[in-house]
Amino acid sequence: MNGLRWHAQRAGWSAAEIARARAKAGGPSPRIEFVAEAEACPVCASPLQIEKGKRRKVITLQVGEFSAKEVRKTCKGNASDPVMCSDALARLVRPHQCYSYDLIVHVGLARYLCGK
Repeated sequence: MNGLRWHAQRAGWSAAEIARARAKAGGPSPRIEFVAEAEACPVCASPLQIEKGKRRKVITLQVGEFSAKEVRKTCKGNASDPVMCSDALARLVRPHQCYSYDLIVHVGLARYLCGK
């Protein structure tokens, strides 16, 4: 987490912006569940069943740090059909990453516009 603070300070963030992007030390982070929105398989139109849940830490500029649990679904009829993931979580953060799009854009703009 110190890397985030260092980069944010170099980008010219205020103390309030850094505080929003970081979780409180020692405090539990909120847990938000993201369930795949699809109800039927896009290939065979059969109902979907819950395959598994996967947790990861996500850091956003607006909310701060939270624990995201993504509940994935798969086709009941054919195991080779694609696994359906949450579109809401995909709009917030890239797969296998922890920093959200808004945080990446904010740091990139600050570095480009302010030369930091």
